[in-house]
Amino acid sequence: MKRLSLMLLAILGLFLFNGCKDEDQQPNPAESYETIDKLKSLTGISAEEAINKLKNEGCAYLGIENEGEVYKKHIFTAIPASTYELIEANGIIYQCEYSEKITRSSALDTYDKFLKETTKYMSGKTYEYEGRTEINYFEFSSFTTHQEFSTYYEANRNTLASSIEIWETTKEKISVQFKDVGIAFRPCISYTNKQYDPNSSSPAEEAYKSVVKLRNLTGISSEEAISRLRNFGNMYLGATDIDHIKVYTFVSKTLDGSYELFGFNNIIFYIYYYEDTDLNIALTKFEKHSIECNNYMVGKTYDYNAQIKDNNSEMFQFTSHTDFLTSFSLNKNDIITCGENWELTNEEVATAYDNYDNYYEPKAYLFYRNKQYTPANFKSKEFMMKRTKQRN
Repeated sequence: MKRLSLMLLAILGLFLFNGCKDEDQQPNPAESYETIDKLKSLTGISAEEAINKLKNEGCAYLGIENEGEVYKKHIFTAIPASTYELIEANGIIYQCEYSEKITRSSALDTYDKFLKETTKYMSGKTYEYEGRTEINYFEFSSFTTHQEFSTYYEANRNTLASSIEIWETTKEKISVQFKDVGIAFRPCISYTNKQYDPNSSSPAEEAYKSVVKLRNLTGISSEEAISRLRNFGNMYLGATDIDHIKVYTFVSKTLDGSYELFGFNNIIFYIYYYEDTDLNIALTKFEKHSIECNNYMVGKTYDYNAQIKDNNSEMFQFTSHTDFLTSFSLNKNDIITCGENWELTNEEVATAYDNYDNYYEPKAYLFYRNKQYTPANFKSKEFMMKRTKQRN
């Protein structure tokens, strides 16, 4: 596992459940899903009903944060120093998060309890998993299984600065996080009911859900897109202007990723997401994105092109996804950079991977462009060169 990029320190805390009335209430390990069931019970219902439930438990309602056209975040506090966040879309709560600021030893113990509850809850289910840790501050690692994460975590528990694990099925998502927030420590848990999240893919779209997630962030106002990404737990870093196009940058809540959104006339038309991670995970992520993009194109008429550059600086061109994926699978350990592009009349999707002699962390990218809102003179390659020059 490799050290990830320093910029990925900027992450938001997710949230842990604890009852509002009883300051010392802790979930009973014998009741295996007590916490998750509680959080779940606050989703799939109207915002008014969920708000009243928490008020009746003694929580103080602070109001709405990051209000957008579709998404709203409702904030509650409870004694001693805990916070609820309820995420609403179209009048229905689809996500509930909870956090509490406590001492390090108590935070780690509570974090452990929620890890055990979540792994037991997910036992026997089919899910996608992501795990990230930060040890000794600035040392990041990525994991593809909870077992691998757990082994590393137990060996480095005393020097843990932050961590997050995410389990996602077709219907729900649970994340558990630990974060050092300076004056205290924050164990966290979050439950998402995907049925009511407009940005989640439908069951029919599950085979290309990553593309759908990006697509749903285009064709909407810049304010709404910013609000959505913030409510998903990502940190907004700011915006820059290049040739009358505004670029909005976010750091992902999973410690190792970044979003960039491109807006023109206050409408988002282009978005990409990338992850800095270790070699094996970057290759796996790229292959997953590649398959999802191709699934998205089933039954559609499109133009396709792809390239692979190997460690001998040879460039290979492809006009078939099947041929590209076969070559990628056989030669992945020798690839320096590669990419695929599918273009239709109204949209364009692309994937990319690069690993330049270990100078940077390996990266896996996913791109989506809504051509309906794209400026007539926009050329992505030229624009990205200007973007790189501006950064430097």
